[in-house]
Amino acid sequence: MKKYIILFIFKFIISFANKLPLDLEDNFFDDIYQENIQEKILKKIKISQGRKISNLNPILINDDYSKRIVNLVYNRLFIKDNNGEIKPSLVKEFKWLDEKNLYIELKSDIYFHNGDELEAKDIKFSLEQLKNNNLKYLFSEIMEIKILDDKKLIIKLSEEDNTFLEKLTYDVTSIVKIKNQKIYGTGKYYIKSIKNNSIVLGENRDYFEEVALVEELEFYSDIKDQKRLISLFNERTDVALDIDEDTLKYGEKFKIIDESNIIIEEKSIRISVLSFGNEYKYSREEKEALIKILEKEKVPFFPKELINFKEDKKNNSKNFSKNINLKNNIGLTILNTDKNIKEAEELQSYFQKRGIKLNILPHNLESYNQKMKNKNYDLALYDISIVGNDILFNIAKILLKDLEEYEVYNSLQPFFKLLKQEKTTKGREIILRKILILIKKELPYIPIKKHKNYMIISEKVERYYKEWEKRQI
Repeated sequence: MKKYIILFIFKFIISFANKLPLDLEDNFFDDIYQENIQEKILKKIKISQGRKISNLNPILINDDYSKRIVNLVYNRLFIKDNNGEIKPSLVKEFKWLDEKNLYIELKSDIYFHNGDELEAKDIKFSLEQLKNNNLKYLFSEIMEIKILDDKKLIIKLSEEDNTFLEKLTYDVTSIVKIKNQKIYGTGKYYIKSIKNNSIVLGENRDYFEEVALVEELEFYSDIKDQKRLISLFNERTDVALDIDEDTLKYGEKFKIIDESNIIIEEKSIRISVLSFGNEYKYSREEKEALIKILEKEKVPFFPKELINFKEDKKNNSKNFSKNINLKNNIGLTILNTDKNIKEAEELQSYFQKRGIKLNILPHNLESYNQKMKNKNYDLALYDISIVGNDILFNIAKILLKDLEEYEVYNSLQPFFKLLKQEKTTKGREIILRKILILIKKELPYIPIKKHKNYMIISEKVERYYKEWEKRQI
């Protein structure tokens, strides 16, 4: 009987690295096991995923595939524990001097992968990078970072922000050192080598917390799900990530996946959406008409897994005019994968019923990414992801990094200010609900389909999992 274990995306692999908060990972190994293990069972794990790692700087990372290395290579000032409580990571001591000044003292004997000791100037450099990024609006309250000595600093805010410590747990606030055009972290793994289609992470033997359980992690990429499964079957890789439901069924049907594999459902939420580009300016009425044509009212704008959000019944029951004139020829930009082509063809049939021609425009990865970056398209099929349960970060990520909808985000600034000033959890939830309603009215995208993705683990890694289970007994 197959083992369907409901875990977070990348949970097993990340378990060889940092202990992470509940909204990013359920802890897999405990401290005692990691500290007392005398001999590594595995020297190397090979991992295949849907896209290649495109960026190594956590502040600039704009995709989930690159994000997977962040918690392996870097650390942050604070993390969340399993109960959602904020705990120090690189920090020895901290306190609010007043509502706008945060004092921090760093731990000693923490080193970057190039051998340099972590100092206050590295915190200043890393956090000030946020001012030059499209997430700068999320950290606009950072007014100054004052260095007191090598280990002590004060972060001065322009206004009170009761969400600020929470923000310092976001992976974009990971602490880095850039030297001779190379980037270094303080994490459990260092960047050992980079090739066109792969990256190797090596164990940091001087890590300040528990030891790593695997010496090397090697990431490969292939946009074809079936090819990743076949590589797993042929033992060229040990773990296949980003496997969709159709590919999972294909693997089971042809016995590429069998009882020797562990199948893990990813907990991160991935939704395919129609993104609006710059080639045509859709009015709000036209966007609403598109929703009716696609019959997608049941797809949540923000998943209820993220927040217990009640839909606006008046808005849902509104009968949009059937007389809205939509242009009869629409271009749809997609990434040239089997999954996206199939989904685009399904959309095409909806448009045909209304006498509208939907032209499917497939692109390779480089061309597609360029189109998305410049918004040089009419409509585009795009995947957004919800990571963790911090709705404020996910709103910023989707609007600023994924879709670059700056006008929509800026229109919400009065509510973000109220959020910073609100001291109670219940009060912040009320404000967040209002923010979600306003975003939905602005229609920055149309949600099309919610996806389930899976991670498949080989027998080799399964034996390691069983060894862990055995040692826990």
